[in-house]
Amino acid sequence: MSLLEQRLANDLQDIQGGILRLGRGVHKALSNAIQGLLTADKALSFLTVLGDHPINREVDALNLKCHRFIAKHLPSAGHLRFISSSLRIIILIERLGDYAVTISREATQLDSPLEGSFKTDLEKMASDALEMLAQALKAYELQDANLAAETAKRS
Repeated sequence: MSLLEQRLANDLQDIQGGILRLGRGVHKALSNAIQGLLTADKALSFLTVLGDHPINREVDALNLKCHRFIAKHLPSAGHLRFISSSLRIIILIERLGDYAVTISREATQLDSPLEGSFKTDLEKMASDALEMLAQALKAYELQDANLAAETAKRS
């Protein structure tokens, strides 16, 4: 492998690793947001809101890495599709992080934990959503199109 090919591969791995770290961080934020909502844990909810700033910084850094990759390597075909899809994935993961903030802000308004069938239904939906996000991240990590398709069918 030439030096140029090695640099290209390293840059792609760096971007992919960053997206996986971002996704795992947002998964944790969503999990905390849901836990804060279900238990009316204001401290956890406030921490989740504050934790959005590092997520946003990581999003900006990843966007910059993707644009630098394009400028540096002038990719075509598969590499360009990978970067293009990575940029879209970053936007979607950031949106999920924003949802965690919104959930947490609402949770800070609660005076008592959720109860009854609403809590049960919310727990089930949240569990399914978090599981789907984890599975989507796994599909991305493994570059497994079949796992990605299975995940998409669940929605």
